[in-house]
Parts: sequence; structure tokens; C-alpha cells
Amino acid sequence: MVQPDLRAERRLQAAYALAASRYARWVAPRFRPLARDLLASPQPPLGPGLDVGSGTGAALAEWRRLVPGASLLAVDLTAEMLFCSSAAWRVAADAAALPLVDASFRTVISVFALHHLPDPGAALREWARVLASGGELRLATWGKSEPTLWDAFDHALADLGLSEGPRLAPRTHDAPDALRATAESAGFVAVDVVERLAAFAFRDVAAFWRWRTAFPGAARLLAELPAARRTAVRGALARRLAAWPAPLVSRHPVLFLRARRA
Repeated sequence: MVQPDLRAERRLQAAYALAASRYARWVAPRFRPLARDLLASPQPPLGPGLDVGSGTGAALAEWRRLVPGASLLAVDLTAEMLFCSSAAWRVAADAAALPLVDASFRTVISVFALHHLPDPGAALREWARVLASGGELRLATWGKSEPTLWDAFDHALADLGLSEGPRLAPRTHDAPDALRATAESAGFVAVDVVERLAAFAFRDVAAFWRWRTAFPGAARLLAELPAARRTAVRGALARRLAAWPAPLVSRHPVLFLRARRA
């Protein structure tokens, strides 16, 4: 079992707390179409349902729209993110140590949370634990990506000798085979993983800046910089984007997994 880096987890939690309101406004709405696609096909999953790493509730809102009246619980490590959610039932908890009884849900979903976790296998085993026999897991996570518009911000930081810092955990499950194997080892069957391409388009530099700096790493870094330094970062980004071939689109592979608990 991978031992968690508690200091890194606390840094990530604090960064999400700082970014929560801006994340809810500028990031989460762009994830809703992906969540809708995950949930709508082949048919909307039934409740009682659990959304792990629910954040500001974008996926859960789509789930509620697709299955009105379903009993749905949102879980996220960061209470400030949950405060921005419209979920009726919310619990702040670790995705790999859920304070929930065994076999209590018919469906578990998770959208863009797995890549943050230091031990994805342990998290998947925990999600299997709270699923009833035959219950369904649906998750979306980032696939392995070539350099894209997202990286322009990192390059702008590097131009100024800055960095967001290291990730909490390496992305060990950004390939379909690795994700499928770990899900099967965690007790899931009929595991299906498909890859699709998500495209996030931006009207101008300002729109990209709002989106990119609403993510926790960027939000934390900018909050620590004096105003003049933040202005310099924005200028460096504008220079980087001026060289980007139009239009301003950031393309990212996304893995959709659907499986059932044995």
C-alpha cells in the first residue's frame, strides 16, 4: 500500500479551499458536459448514489437532472468545495477512507478525482466496499496527454523562474490497460474503459486566464505572489498565447470507466 504524504495532502486541500469559489464559477461548468456523457450512457445510473471527489457538485447536478428524486451523497476532502455544491447531502471525507457502511450504494461515480489520489487501488477497493453486490462504478479520469494549451501557463511560469510545484501523486492510471487492471484487482468485473478527447475552447487570453488560474495549484501560487509579480505572470502568459496557433483550444484525453462490483 502506498503511504500517503500527509503534508502534500494538506497542501492540496488548502489549495482547493482557496480556489473553491473560482473553481465553481470557471472550471466546474466546463466539466458538466463530460459528466453528462458519463452518466447518460447507456442509461442513467440509479440511486442511492455516491459521488466521490464531488468538489463543487458539477457531476452530481447532472446526475440529479438525469434521475430526479434519486438519493445522492456528495463526498469531498475539502469542505469549502462542498459549500459551493447544491447537493442536499454532503460529507467531507477522504476518498480512500469513507465513513460509510458496507454495501450501502447502488452506484458510485467519480469525476476527475482519481489522479489526485496517492493510492488509486486503495480508493477503488474502498469504493467497491460501499457498493452493493452488482452495483455500478462510473468514473472519469485524465488520460495521458501530449503538450497542449494547458501547458502554456506552466511555460509562462518557467519564463519567470516560477512553478506550481510537484503533483500530489504521479499519474499511474492515465492509460486504459492500467486503469482496467487496477479496477479488476479492486473487485470490479465487466470493466469497460474507453478514451475520448475533451476540448476546452477559450475566446481570448482573459478567458483562458480565468479558467487556468481557478485550478488549485495556480490559485495557491498566485495568492502567494505580490500584485506586480502576478501581473508579470499574466504578461508572460499573453506572450506565450500570442504564439499559439488559433483558436485557443486545450485538448485532453479522458478515460471513461464503467464497471460492476462482483
